Formats: sequence, structure tokens, C-alpha cells
Amino acid sequence: MFTEFFAFAAALVTLLGTPALAWVAARGLRHRTPACQRITLAGLCGIVIGVVSAASLGVFTSHFDINFIAACAAYAAFGVLALSAFRIRPKLVGAIAGLAASAPLLLGLLAGTIGILGLAFVVGDLVPIHVEQTALGVRCYVYSFGNATTSTGGFDVTLSRPVPVATFIEHLEDRQRFYEPTFSPSEACQQAILRQAG
Repeated sequence: MFTEFFAFAAALVTLLGTPALAWVAARGLRHRTPACQRITLAGLCGIVIGVVSAASLGVFTSHFDINFIAACAAYAAFGVLALSAFRIRPKLVGAIAGLAASAPLLLGLLAGTIGILGLAFVVGDLVPIHVEQTALGVRCYVYSFGNATTSTGGFDVTLSRPVPVATFIEHLEDRQRFYEPTFSPSEACQQAILRQAG
């Protein structure tokens, strides 16, 4: 199982390693043929757009580790694109585009160094503490919150349903938040389903 420790380690490696690896990849890409560069950049754009679109539409897999790795891959792909933007001509436009696109990489470096404690808490909020398949065919994910984002804690409950043709892919149906609950994560699932039905 993808635990909080491994999720934190993957996030830390991605945030700290992406700028250096992206710089090497962007420099290496310069020496490829124009056709190879276009295909590579299009592929990297496809990764970023695909992951961001899926997240925006509430589509994800039933495996947290795959979702997390996909997010890390999208960040790394974005890093290569951001540093490749410096090659845009004229040079002034490339410099402006590259600096603007590199801002998330700088924020990532800050999160992985100065803000490492906050990063640990945020990642902790992203790992489900309880997963349950209900009799109604709805899958329930319970996350804790409040470690770093709010002054009060509780449960974030996500209800999703598998896509019929590909059951390992799920679509978000509902998301609910319970502040300072006095019940268990399993009971939070039941309450969320009752709320949704009512």
C-alpha cells in the first residue's frame, strides 16, 4: 500500500529533483532533430493536459499510488516544458515565458526545503485513511484534513463510481466534509451516502 511515508518521499523527490532533471532534459532536447523535439514536447504537453483534465473532471483510478505517480509525472513533464520555454525566439519573449513558467518549480523547491514540514502535513491529507466499497456500487474514500490547511480537523469523504467499461477508472460523484467528527471513518462513509441520497 502507498503509505504516507512513501507519498511524502515521492513528493519530495519530485519537487527537489524535477528542476535539475528538467534542465538536463531540456538541454538534451536541443540536440535532437526538430521532428523529435516536436514529438517529445507534444508528448509532454499530452501528459500535463491529460492529468490536469482528468483531475478537473473528477476522473481518477481506484489506486492512489497510480494517481499520485501520475501527478508527479505531470509535474516533471511540466518542468521540462517550462525550461524549454527559454528557447522561444525572440530571446526576450523566451526569457519572459521561461521565467513565468518556472515559477511553480521555484515554489516546489521552497516547499521541499523551507516548507518541508508543511509539505509533510499536506501530503498526509492526500492519502486516504479508509477505503470502502459499498453495496450500492459506490466507492468511499475518507481522508483526514486539518493537519496544515485548517485550524480544525475532520474527514473529507469522496464518493465515486467505477466507469462501466473500465472499472479501475472512477468518476467523482460527491465530496463532503465533516468537521471534528465523533464517529469513525467507516461511519463517515455511511453518513455521506445518506446525505447524498437525501
